[in-house]
Parts: sequence; structure tokens; C-alpha cells
Amino acid sequence: MEKSGKSSGWFGRILGIVLVLVALVGGYLNYQKQCSCTSVTSGTIVEVKQKMETKRVNGKRERGMVYSPVYEYKAGDKVIRKAAGSSTKRDAFAVGNKVVICYNPTAPESFYVKGKEKRYFFACGLVALLGIGILFLESRKRRVE
Repeated sequence: MEKSGKSSGWFGRILGIVLVLVALVGGYLNYQKQCSCTSVTSGTIVEVKQKMETKRVNGKRERGMVYSPVYEYKAGDKVIRKAAGSSTKRDAFAVGNKVVICYNPTAPESFYVKGKEKRYFFACGLVALLGIGILFLESRKRRVE
């Protein structure tokens, strides 16, 4: 019985460390993208793509529609049309909506929509907190034993 307790402790610690590392790397990559995307232009949602996805919810497989906007913007003399982001809400994106696009002048296909970048930092923060919480619980469990 003691052996299984130790292995689950290792699993929890490894999971916690992996979650914290994923959050740090994700936050860093998002920060780098923001630093490199220094040119600003206006963009338009020209299409909303739909696709069916299967997800696990409470142990059950559920199918649902996911919507992804296709943005069109001008970078220098080049018109770029590229999809980014997604939502399960049908009305999250509407064709014709104007957005502010920040793009990398040396690689114009690399962009983000102004105002949406904070969501990534928030998500990374939640993942980091989850990892830290798991590490904290594992350390408390070890003290009790």
C-alpha cells in the first residue's frame, strides 16, 4: 500500500511541475509575440469557419460546433487572410466586424488581435496556479504521512 502512495506523490509533483512549466513557456511565447508584433493596422472578419469537435465533458464524449474567424488585413502592400482563435459561441464573431491587428513587420502572417492578448496571459496564470496548487497539496500530503 505504501508503494502506491509514493507513486501517486511522484505523479502529482511531476504534473504540478509540468503545468507550471507549460504556463511559463506559454506566457513567454505570448510575450515574445507581442514584442515582435509592432505594426498596427485595421482588419476585418471576412469569414467564420465552422467545424465539429468532440470533447470530453464529465467523462462523456460530446460533440459541439467550434467557430473560428478569418481575418483580413493589409501589411504593407500585401493583403493577408488568416484564421485565428476560436469559440463555441456562434455570435462571438460576426462577418464584417472591424478589429485592430498587431502584426510582425518582418513576418506579417504572425499577428494577434488587439484586446485579445490578455486572455492568453490569464489562461497561463490559471494553469500556473493549478500547477502550484497541486504542488502545494502534494507537499502537505507528504508532511502528513
